[in-house]
Amino acid sequence: MGSVMNITVSTMMGKAPVTVIQINGHVDAANVSEVEDNATEAINSGATNLLLDMGKVSFMSSAGFRSLHKIYQALHPEGGSGHLKILNPSDEIGRLVKTLGFDNFVAIVSGDMQQAVDSF
Repeated sequence: MGSVMNITVSTMMGKAPVTVIQINGHVDAANVSEVEDNATEAINSGATNLLLDMGKVSFMSSAGFRSLHKIYQALHPEGGSGHLKILNPSDEIGRLVKTLGFDNFVAIVSGDMQQAVDSF
């Protein structure tokens, strides 16, 4: 698999501010640190609501799934109350999120970006 990926980070306003990390391409061991670094930077800047837009992620390796767990843990130091959601993952990625039990701490949302932001 190739390691081609682009990331865009923005903040959108719903009921609360939401940091949106749009990921385009493959997420694997070669580039997963970019996802983690962007999420960590947002969390360190005070973000408590993260939305990972995965509508254009065509492949995610086990490193990507470990990254979801790391990001969730970073949002919850000592019982913190942050929220992590993924928007429009492929059927395969969504199925794996559920199979691995990640849906216990990562909500999967479908639809448009504003609806997802408003769900926080």
